[in-house]
Amino acid sequence: MIRQTGITARWYGSAANRFLFLLTALIALIFFYPFVEEFDRNGYIFPVLMNIILFLALYAVIDRNQHFRIALILLLPAMCMLWARAVFGMIPEVIVGSALTSALFFSVIIAIIVHRILTTRHVNRDTIYGAVCVYLLIGLLWASMYAAAAEMSPAAFSYTPDITMSGNSLTFGDLLYFSFITLTTTGYGDIIPTMRVTQSLAMVEAITGVIFLAVFVSRLVGIVGWDTASEEEERK
Repeated sequence: MIRQTGITARWYGSAANRFLFLLTALIALIFFYPFVEEFDRNGYIFPVLMNIILFLALYAVIDRNQHFRIALILLLPAMCMLWARAVFGMIPEVIVGSALTSALFFSVIIAIIVHRILTTRHVNRDTIYGAVCVYLLIGLLWASMYAAAAEMSPAAFSYTPDITMSGNSLTFGDLLYFSFITLTTTGYGDIIPTMRVTQSLAMVEAITGVIFLAVFVSRLVGIVGWDTASEEEERK
């Protein structure tokens, strides 16, 4: 067991539902942001929601001291770039920087939570919440990378004109939708990656979604089976 020291010891004592908090914020972003995106004319709602998720993601891994420090270092530029996006507007360089720093932070958080789940010996509600958080974070991670690619090249995606609010360019809400459609290997054909980079990203995301479900479900079932066998051995 990892010993908590300093600030993490004080925080971890009340962090029993840390994955539940993160899961709630992720669901709020995924389900509600596309509906309020058209009212976010000044670009303030998205940075606020994303900063909440970044903070709760850091809070979710606060019991891992060494990993927590790495995540904290990556959190700072991600939050700064998001606020820069709110202050300076939709400047291409700021949007790309915000998307990439957020993607890097999410990738580290996903790795930490995955390691935690794969090495745990007991399944509880927090473990299940953590697994669901990883799945949703994967979709958010890829949406951020798609946003960077779309901003760097208008030819990154082909799409039907009526899918966007403005009819001219894809928004983050559109790319979030595309990311989860790809992650679940649904594919409606209304948004199509047309560059090698975005095609590769979509292909890797689809493979990741399939592997995640197969590996994590089998792992969680295996842990439950191990617990059951251990309890039977103790009774004997």
